[in-house]
Amino acid sequence: MMKINLKIEPSLEELDKTRNAINNAIIQLVGEKNWIYELNLAIEEIIVNIIDHGTKGATINVILEKENNKLLITIIDTSTMFDMTTKPEPDLEQHFKEYKKRGLGIFLIKNIVDNINYKYEKGKNILTITKIIEG
Repeated sequence: MMKINLKIEPSLEELDKTRNAINNAIIQLVGEKNWIYELNLAIEEIIVNIIDHGTKGATINVILEKENNKLLITIIDTSTMFDMTTKPEPDLEQHFKEYKKRGLGIFLIKNIVDNINYKYEKGKNILTITKIIEG
């Protein structure tokens, strides 16, 4: 099992560097896939939410590992407890009627990845997303 551990700078100014590091790690583990862009979008959304809504100065680590036909991405942060898996599905019709510009990130993430697990342990949010690798 291959594993890559990335320490993420909790700063929106460093987002390009973060995006590139995560993209390179995914390609290193699974090669070029047609879903990498979407997966990167989901991971970036999680990281931006931690930076925007979490505790200032929280540490963020992203662990990527290939396990059989799965890519597991574990995002660990020391921010305030937040379990995105408990958030209800948004009413898309109402969302667009109200012209909301934000608020669909979790919906987007849930529709890109194949599985999401969350736990809060020893002061850390531990979110694991799974992407099935086809071919």
